[in-house]
Amino acid sequence: MRFVFTKTVVYERSLTDTSKDPVVNRQALSGQQPTAESLDVDFANPQGKIFKGTNFDFGLTRARGYEAGEYTVQIRTADGADIGGPMRIVLKGDNPVVDRRSITFEAKKKGITKVGEGDDAGAPKKTDDAPTTNYSGEVAPSGSAAPFVPKSAYDATEEEKIKENPKGCGCSVPGLSSTSGGLAFLSSLALLVGVSRRRRRR
Repeated sequence: MRFVFTKTVVYERSLTDTSKDPVVNRQALSGQQPTAESLDVDFANPQGKIFKGTNFDFGLTRARGYEAGEYTVQIRTADGADIGGPMRIVLKGDNPVVDRRSITFEAKKKGITKVGEGDDAGAPKKTDDAPTTNYSGEVAPSGSAAPFVPKSAYDATEEEKIKENPKGCGCSVPGLSSTSGGLAFLSSLALLVGVSRRRRRR
């Protein structure tokens, strides 16, 4: 059999401003999820003799969510068929105390400073570990850094250097030296230019 418990009223023990001792308040609940307990109930002995009545008991613990208050109980069979109508039961006991007292702040006591009072009210407290920062607006450089363009960039490479000939007109032809062979090549080149001019005139 299954015993389905639905919590309808909880007995709350609360501390209030009007009483020093806890006060019990009945708080009505709605829409609570039911809790089911299963139990095997015998209605006959092993010989098959049916009892006129039967007694059974089981415990309800706070670990299962039960507390002092009012419940409705519906008895059902294992296949879900209801046996009779719902019953109302009351679970007695003392629930944990809930503090419902109001909280007050008394700023007139010594040692308590209101926000806005004093010269440094609202300002963060300075500590010895806090770093000091200069907000003068000027940034002073510190240390030395390597130049953006290295000095080696200003040195001329071997390809960029101008080659100078100690003799001759300063011209050099690949495959020939700057001696008489080079002068002979230039003179023959001049003769060819003169001959070609004469042919054009004719």
